[in-house]
Amino acid sequence: LEKYRVGDDRSIDQLLEWDRKRLLKVIAAAQTPIDPFQHWPEARIKAAVMLHTDAALRLLPLGTDGFSFQNEVATRVLQFGGDGLRSFARSWYTAVSRSLRDRAQLFLAEAVLERARRNVPDDAGILYESGALQEQIATYSAFITVTVTEVPRSRIPGGPLQTSDSVAGPAVYRQEQRRALDAAARWLGQSLKAEPTSELAQLHFGRVQVLRGHDAEGARFLRPLADSAADPDISYLATMFLAAMQQRHGRLADAET
Repeated sequence: LEKYRVGDDRSIDQLLEWDRKRLLKVIAAAQTPIDPFQHWPEARIKAAVMLHTDAALRLLPLGTDGFSFQNEVATRVLQFGGDGLRSFARSWYTAVSRSLRDRAQLFLAEAVLERARRNVPDDAGILYESGALQEQIATYSAFITVTVTEVPRSRIPGGPLQTSDSVAGPAVYRQEQRRALDAAARWLGQSLKAEPTSELAQLHFGRVQVLRGHDAEGARFLRPLADSAADPDISYLATMFLAAMQQRHGRLADAET
């Protein structure tokens, strides 16, 4: 850790050479009477969290197991700081989840945010990230896959057990998409309760409501943003979401204007 704090990235390789039992013993002993650093200053806790985060991201291309373990250790170390590191914890959870989203690890990102919602409860930023992620999951192209399964048909007396025609995945997808959109609406709605003036949360909540088929509710959030959002990018996106809503109903002239 001390090597990492002075910028020696070889410390990550040294950490990854440790077996898990040894590492867990060290973490269990931290901040106990046998720990020479039992009173960890904030800077040391933050550095330890980032050391294990860097180790986790280095392992991610090899699979999710190594990442999950190192990320779990980082989470345990983060809890050493208690409420005093709440602001840092919020930033860390957000950064890790976004890094995973950039790597198309959406469900791994959701596991990180699930932990964040427990450890940093009622935080508008974490709730926003949770809702935006579920929105992305619901609209992610790689999520729209056609799975083929076989289900038993009734046995024909005296005949072999047959299988039905393939059950196409779109029905399964629509169910999963609905679940993700409902979760997005829930988290974004809670984020807006905590921070009602957030234009980003309003934008995403409005779009999610439209995608859920609640056009009037979605438009109620999107129209004011389209007309007078402080951020011109948000105004542009709100306008596009409103146009897409009109297009979906075949109102092309309204969509064009």
